[in-house]
Amino acid sequence: MAQLLTQLEIELPPELNTLTERNLLRFLSWGDESKQIERRICEEFKTGVFSTLPYSDTNRPPERKKDSIKISEDLEFIVTTTPQKKISSYKEVGVEFDNYLKFLLDQYQKQISREGIITIENEPYILVDEIMKKINEDLQNFLIGKEGILQSLGIIKPEDLTKEIPRLIVIVLGRNYSAVTEYNSRTYVDAQKVLIEGERRVSLFERLLYEDACKVIGTDKPKETVEVLFPFENITILYQMISTSRTSYGDIINAFIKEKPEVLKTNSVFGDLVKAQIYKNEEEKNKLQQKGLLDEEFEIYYKPRIRSGDIYIRLNGVIRRLEVYKKKYTIPSFEKNIFIKSTRISS
Repeated sequence: MAQLLTQLEIELPPELNTLTERNLLRFLSWGDESKQIERRICEEFKTGVFSTLPYSDTNRPPERKKDSIKISEDLEFIVTTTPQKKISSYKEVGVEFDNYLKFLLDQYQKQISREGIITIENEPYILVDEIMKKINEDLQNFLIGKEGILQSLGIIKPEDLTKEIPRLIVIVLGRNYSAVTEYNSRTYVDAQKVLIEGERRVSLFERLLYEDACKVIGTDKPKETVEVLFPFENITILYQMISTSRTSYGDIINAFIKEKPEVLKTNSVFGDLVKAQIYKNEEEKNKLQQKGLLDEEFEIYYKPRIRSGDIYIRLNGVIRRLEVYKKKYTIPSFEKNIFIKSTRISS
């Protein structure tokens, strides 16, 4: 017979340090249970605490602000409020820069003149100032994020969240966990303790799956997507390792435009285009060469030339250099997914 549910009881999982079906089921259920704790207790309580402060997306503090919320002698929180503004989308800027260079080369090959492009030694050269202008404009135009605030809630007291971890979290359905009361505050702290420790315990099982899968495929760094079946008594799961990569477009863009430090050292790092601009000043150029900051490779790629007081560099060199930086700042990685492949119902 159906019954009205008035509360949810969520137990702290045991350490899942063996590959058994029982541990698999606990691993899978924890994913849903932890979300219930987060949504019903943690997010609600944080919303309530944040509402006690005057800040909002339209009332931002001028700089990062920390506010203490003291509930009792042994219970204290800290709210960090950080003003947010839109930031440059380096990925969009990087992709646009790549397309821009290829477009200019295509136009040159079709004998269509473009501003900032001239021919030197039978190949296209591009005005350095034109590239800098293009990148800086795109950094202003391609923006992500929002204008507003970002808030986080930290626990000052109790200091150690690894002590007195409850074995059970009871979520009373219909209770207002956004009210900043001592009861809700202690419930929030207990919820955080269980979430932290629970994640540690269930991650042991995922680690075992990963290690076993690596043994099966013979490597811990697959270069392509692989799938491994784990058959248990009543359930078979599919463990998927998807080969992927992450490109740091911020590093790529900075490799071209990062400003020169005031004090030059042999290990100083700044943008290629900034280095090229220094060719206008022979004395400064010599300083870079003496410190090894203008190597033979730089000359081969760019071959900077001065025309009418402006610095031009090889268009093909910029394109090739961009490809070098894309490879340098792309890190291979992989994603892991777990799917239930099949279940068997015992009679």
